[in-house]
Amino acid sequence: MTEFNFDTVFDETMQTRNLDTVVILGHLNPDGDAAGSVMSLAHYIHVNYPQYRVFPYLAKTLERGPKKMVVEDKTFVPFEMPDISGKQYCAIVCDNATLERMIGLEYYQNAAASIVIDHIPMPQIIFTLASCMIPEDWQGQIRGFFGL
Repeated sequence: MTEFNFDTVFDETMQTRNLDTVVILGHLNPDGDAAGSVMSLAHYIHVNYPQYRVFPYLAKTLERGPKKMVVEDKTFVPFEMPDISGKQYCAIVCDNATLERMIGLEYYQNAAASIVIDHIPMPQIIFTLASCMIPEDWQGQIRGFFGL
């Protein structure tokens, strides 16, 4: 199994498509790990890749505990839909293995590129195969493995 290296995948995705904007999405009714994933990745990109504009987007139904922390964030306003009309961008989806649970689905569907990061290796994650940087011949093998 190849180890996932975010920096390599992110750099390649942004540079090969000449993108300068990132929208980071989580799932509906986000819990602490969804909010933490989205916000920490937004800050990571903001600090390590200052050449890119970063827009984390979380559902307003965030649980009380994590919401208190997110509201105090001085860098981002993740409860407002990003205004990126007319821009090409990369969508990064955190902690979400199904389209039905995705907050900001339209951002994912309209992205020039996408990266999906999830901790649950489930068959539902197959929806991302065509959008991720997985060689086409591997996609068939993965579908076969899951019986899809």
